[in-house]
Amino acid sequence: MLKTGCNTTAGVAYSEVDGAQAIAIQAKNKLLAYGYTVYVGYDWPGENIKNSNSVGANLHIPIHSNAGAWDFSSLNPASGGTHTFHCNNIGTNCNSTRQSQSKALGTRLRERMTSPGTSDKQCSDNNTSCTPLTRLGELYTNAVPAYVEAEFHTYGIGVTSYLQKPGTVGSEIANGVDAHLGFPRPPTFRSPGVIS
Repeated sequence: MLKTGCNTTAGVAYSEVDGAQAIAIQAKNKLLAYGYTVYVGYDWPGENIKNSNSVGANLHIPIHSNAGAWDFSSLNPASGGTHTFHCNNIGTNCNSTRQSQSKALGTRLRERMTSPGTSDKQCSDNNTSCTPLTRLGELYTNAVPAYVEAEFHTYGIGVTSYLQKPGTVGSEIANGVDAHLGFPRPPTFRSPGVIS
């Protein structure tokens, strides 16, 4: 996979791929402790979707941070923020029920996630004020999806925060999933989910 990313002023590298995987593993560990069954995808989005579908996942949560060098030098909090996206293209594996479930999951994730950036949003995947894309393919699985930009267009302070507080973002995602599913706690409860 392409290792996009940026460097802090101190020369500490931050790769979006590595950062997203670390966040996913942190979320997985917390969800496992809660009693869920969780799979983490380590492949291209299309393969992660296939894997999600093949295990019969209930939820599918692609994690990104858009950690590109183009805006890393910014110190403006409005350059960053948490964005969550839900499916909205009716007729493309997103009927009205799935759209409602996807939006609810995105809402729970967004409510629990924090970042130094102030441009926090929840959007449908065809809202051009949030994304230039008219369809985020990673949202079109058999599972209920929500797409997370943990720090959209990650800027300097956001990356520094991620590096200094490992575990925070993954824990927030896990708490959002748990809230979405109604905080089930019987020790035998198992619900497949995929975080990719």
